[in-house]
Amino acid sequence: MNLNRKAVIVSIVFLALFSVSRVAANSRIFDIKEIDPLIENIEYKIEGEGWSSVDINDPRIELTRPPVNQEELLIKQYYGGKIASSQMVYRYDEAIGTWVHIPHVATKVSRKVISDEEVEMILSPYALLMLTDSSLRHMYTLPAGVGANFSLSFPFHRPLIFGADLELSFVKSNNIWATSFINVGTGLGIGYRFLLGESFVITPTLSYRLYFQTGLNSILEMETPVFMTHHLGLDVAVSYRFTTNMSVFISPRAELLLDGIDSGFLYGLHAGVGFVL
Repeated sequence: MNLNRKAVIVSIVFLALFSVSRVAANSRIFDIKEIDPLIENIEYKIEGEGWSSVDINDPRIELTRPPVNQEELLIKQYYGGKIASSQMVYRYDEAIGTWVHIPHVATKVSRKVISDEEVEMILSPYALLMLTDSSLRHMYTLPAGVGANFSLSFPFHRPLIFGADLELSFVKSNNIWATSFINVGTGLGIGYRFLLGESFVITPTLSYRLYFQTGLNSILEMETPVFMTHHLGLDVAVSYRFTTNMSVFISPRAELLLDGIDSGFLYGLHAGVGFVL
């Protein structure tokens, strides 16, 4: 009788220990499901520890220790070296023995991820203000206006971008030939994007622009004389990405005006918003 009672007690203790170890083992394993096929890399992090990578072919997170109650698990997905979605947060609930998704922290992917075969297109409207140096001040001083940049990045090298500009600016004249000027410009440029952290991007760009200038109320023989000037420029845009398809930027600009009569520099800023199409 005593032997049977001891056997029953040993069996109960064994089953209890087996159940506890099974729960602990399961809590250390987190399966990632429904992964977008375009995702290239996944990283995870437990509070107080560094980021680790997940095998994309076997998307399972196996922790080295059992989680503690209310401990957070952070997950990020990447495509082309960029975060493809907002950071996802899960919190361990000891009462139910599982990880619980925190919906108010995580958000869905705000746009489709650009695949390896697609061209990325960005439209960036902006406002601009320039200042002429002393060699050009006899013409005008502070051109101000608006513009739009359309840029492309290609699959062979995503950081390299090619862009085209269209600008319209107005400026008061500093000479007797006209009361003011209207400048219409168009240009082409090539730039390179440098990612700083998760949200900031610096993009230096070299450009060539062609401006058509006309003087209003001109006293010259032509009723509406139009002049053409050539500009070589350097922009260094600093942008902040709010989402994967929208950013804001500010960009210092320096331009060398090349003309048969007048040559000199213009300095200024342009700032705007970029949208991934």
